Amino acid sequence: MTALTLPLKVDLKHVHLTDEQFYQLCLSNPDLKIERTVTEDD
Repeated sequence: MTALTLPLKVDLKHVHLTDEQFYQLCLSNPDLKIERTVTEDD
């Protein structure tokens, strides 16, 4: 098993979640701190 370094940054540029989908992702994973960046460049 591979160890992960936290915080874990995941690139979801090509996933294109709507606000509602992102909200549901957060609700489904209450143990995770999930954030979006302000700009689409990150």
